[in-house]
Amino acid sequence: MVNFVKNLAQDARVTHGIAGFAIVPQNGEELSVHSDYVAVVTGIGEEGVWYNGNARQPGADTAAILRHLDVFKHAGKTVFVIDYVTKTSLIDDFCDEGKGARVCPIRNGTRP
Repeated sequence: MVNFVKNLAQDARVTHGIAGFAIVPQNGEELSVHSDYVAVVTGIGEEGVWYNGNARQPGADTAAILRHLDVFKHAGKTVFVIDYVTKTSLIDDFCDEGKGARVCPIRNGTRP
């Protein structure tokens, strides 16, 4: 995956001269261990950081994901988080958690 993304970036940005070609993969935060991958992406989107539907994720899982996302943030990359909550109180909590973690929370679904 790392080489695929690097080759995609090279092809678009260099070969085809699209310098601002954005690459924002969805999930795969574990690839933060590859500095060359982090360097080539524009940002990352991650689903299910705090909630799985309307059920709270285990705190240890959230903490592990956030540690990976911190690598992208510290490299100056935009980090989007997407949770699929539908209850108003959980939507508000998700948005507050995202803002507190200094990531861009995007919720799916509509307010009841």
